[in-house]
Amino acid sequence: MCAIETNFSNAAKQVIKDKKNRYNIKNAKPTHHEIIAKTEFSKWEFILDPEFMGPQLIWPKHLGSVFRGDWPTSKASTMLSLTKDLVKVVREFRNRVSHHEPVWKRYDVQTEEDAIAHLHEKLDKIKQLITLVFPEKGRLLLRNGLLSRAERVCSINELRRCQHIIEPHSIKSLSKLCHLAKQAANENTSKSITVYKHGKTRFLLQPI
Repeated sequence: MCAIETNFSNAAKQVIKDKKNRYNIKNAKPTHHEIIAKTEFSKWEFILDPEFMGPQLIWPKHLGSVFRGDWPTSKASTMLSLTKDLVKVVREFRNRVSHHEPVWKRYDVQTEEDAIAHLHEKLDKIKQLITLVFPEKGRLLLRNGLLSRAERVCSINELRRCQHIIEPHSIKSLSKLCHLAKQAANENTSKSITVYKHGKTRFLLQPI
């Protein structure tokens, strides 16, 4: 409980400080939404602790309304534990990304294929958490192509492209360009192409 109280208290203080520094507002009163927005990611892991599952506490009453997606289990306590594990995985992965650390590293990652599989495991956890909290957000991510882009980046093909060891496709006709565009969409891959029209120009063809 202490860690959560400290997290909320620090968030409220940060809102007050920001409003004073940015807008010269003195004695600001943080709103509920402003405090939530300023909390640290770790707070969401703390609040999923089993200690909040008892009578008259938050989760027995609100677990179903907070996690509106399809539950992987019918038991509330198991659901809480599984969700906490998901949040922990996402939080740690997010920290590695934000700190510019190599996100593919893990004790059992020995090959490029292992690294790609590891990254896809993380993406799957992120998708699971999003769809548990708000299924419509998961569908929105799919429609906008955000998840497919992340999956494309986490691929051997993209690794080879970044290593500059993929030869570009020479495009000398519209039909070949259309063929490559269709192939890129079907395979969810990037295609390096060279177009010969008024000279030689390089492009990167990616599905969205």
